Amino acid sequence: MFTDPVAALRTPARIGGGASPSAAPVIAAVASIVLLTTAGWAALLFEASRAGGGGDAPWTALCTATGLVGTDAGLAVFATKAGLWIAMTTAMMLPAASAAAIGHAARIGAGGRGALASPALLVGYLLVWSAAAFGLAGLQAGLDLLLDQAVLPERAAAVIAGTAVGFAGLHQFSASKARRLAFCRLPPGGDSPRGDLKGSFLLGLRYGAGCIGCCAPMMAMMVLAGAMNLVWTTIFAALMTWERLSDGSFAPRAIGALLVAAGFALAVSSVGPAAVASHFLR
Repeated sequence: MFTDPVAALRTPARIGGGASPSAAPVIAAVASIVLLTTAGWAALLFEASRAGGGGDAPWTALCTATGLVGTDAGLAVFATKAGLWIAMTTAMMLPAASAAAIGHAARIGAGGRGALASPALLVGYLLVWSAAAFGLAGLQAGLDLLLDQAVLPERAAAVIAGTAVGFAGLHQFSASKARRLAFCRLPPGGDSPRGDLKGSFLLGLRYGAGCIGCCAPMMAMMVLAGAMNLVWTTIFAALMTWERLSDGSFAPRAIGALLVAAGFALAVSSVGPAAVASHFLR
């Protein structure tokens, strides 16, 4: 049976006839998480400072029209957006995986194996999220081009955003969310992870792919709802980390209830409570 990753840090198992646990993999995992997360936030803050737009600067850079119609400038803008998405996913999703990654490192250390295995796992995990970042940048580019061609009323845009937020909230109550969240809470590789670089890297790929399925609706919601400035990035990073590090279903369902309420409020506010009431009372 899988054990709690935090408990594994307190009492790492002895493997292979009583081998003494090594702290090197845990130290390497913690250092990698801190350095990479800091790098992600530093990139976002640098873009905010460079653009002179405060906390909204990264979102402004992501939302401007890309002009991806076969021009070098358009491709350069897309590359910039993809880079910002990579920084955002690193800043948001690496802390959420910290307990599982450290639990993996503790098990490797208990077997006296290499310190580079956990960084290799994190590289695989972030590689999957970097691929997802390119997909999110492409989704944003497609929305830019679509909105350039269509004149969308402000109320309709708000209703669409509210619907996206609401669906992301409903997903928090689904069996699929519960199953994928349970996978993301466990240390990759279970109680007997591979300690070699290749095995840890492949394990990181698998772990990242599973966690994308857990968070995909919320990430898509952030694109559609336009909630990707530094403030919202911080809030959603905290929420995703909370549901990963907690036990049971309270955290994901509490987040889901908040999102459903927020989506409903956003949609209703766009058309006015009186209009909604008159529709149901007529």
